[in-house]
Amino acid sequence: MADAKTVDDSGFKPGVMSPTSKQKFRDNTLFSTPLAAVKKNIVLDEGQFEETFLKCYVCRERFNSDQRSARLLPCHHSFCLSCVLGFFKAEAEYRQSLTPELPDMPYAVNIACPICKGAFISSEEGIKQLAIDHRVVQLLDFVGSTEKQTINYCSKHNLLPLNFFCETCIKPVCRDCTVLQHKDVNNHRVFDIHGALQKYTPALDSAMKEMEGELKALTDKRESVEKVVSERNADYEELMTQIRQTFDKLRQALNDRENELVNMAESMAGKEKDTFEENFKQISEKENCLKENIKSLEKAKAAGNVQEMFEVYQSVREYKATPPIIIRELDDGPKTKYSFNGRDDKLLLSRIENFGDVSTQVERSYTSSSYSSSSSSSLSSSSYTSPRYDTNSRFRYRSIRY
Repeated sequence: MADAKTVDDSGFKPGVMSPTSKQKFRDNTLFSTPLAAVKKNIVLDEGQFEETFLKCYVCRERFNSDQRSARLLPCHHSFCLSCVLGFFKAEAEYRQSLTPELPDMPYAVNIACPICKGAFISSEEGIKQLAIDHRVVQLLDFVGSTEKQTINYCSKHNLLPLNFFCETCIKPVCRDCTVLQHKDVNNHRVFDIHGALQKYTPALDSAMKEMEGELKALTDKRESVEKVVSERNADYEELMTQIRQTFDKLRQALNDRENELVNMAESMAGKEKDTFEENFKQISEKENCLKENIKSLEKAKAAGNVQEMFEVYQSVREYKATPPIIIRELDDGPKTKYSFNGRDDKLLLSRIENFGDVSTQVERSYTSSSYSSSSSSSLSSSSYTSPRYDTNSRFRYRSIRY
């Protein structure tokens, strides 16, 4: 790839000149002719041109009009201002390191050109006053103001630009291609690339308008679909809210009834538990009383203490006179048993399985939209017609049961 730049050489007049005069004339023409009056084509590799002429030799940054302006050294080599100031500071710091007892930076130092090693003495202010290399400035203006054209080269014949167009093969070709592969005798119709552009530009413009019209129709359709999707998402969220709220109410009712039955069962079980605990307490007290009497009687009998034996015996007779402990669940026969009566639980489960449904409203609407176009040329002819829809809008309802 290369860039073609156009240069006006209107001041040129043929004549007999020495080689030196010719070179001076070419230099003066290049740098003094107004850039607006361009007629002669110059083909160059802009990347290589920029690397060679428009970038600083040291930092490889592109010259500009600010801190990287091209400054001309006495040896006529150019560097950007930033790099030349760097030369000065590096040399000044080195000089200062040789005399550390002097705290101030030297006023002027010896600076060597990185290319030719030519030296000159200058201060920092003198560096800033170095002349600007106007050749670089003009080259920057030249590159910035001229028209750039990308040139494609033939893949079969290297370095030959694709300046022709084969209408038969519908492809750009180079000069050698027109002689070797794309001959008139083989029914290949070859045009100059600019002539081909002029010939097919109207057809291309027409095709572009067609595509733009179709693009607008598709854009409108996409926006309509996005709107419908947004509405459907809102409907879906509302549907989910209704379903959740309904089943939340059912769950709440079931939870309330469950808690009511649990409290009822706990109350019944709690009362019987209190009764059993009271019975257990009475039994424990009588057990302890009997154990004490037996122990006292054995002790009195072993000691032969008749009085104590009769006292214990009297206590036993009083114990027997007390009424016995009656536990209804043990003494009266049948035991109490808890049970839960679900009552119509199967019917309720059956109703829950078929509880509710989801209904959808199907809306079918077609908006009339038609677009057709046709284009023809000696290259090709084509016609395009987008789908046509009759204006028809109807609704259909259906119920989906899950």
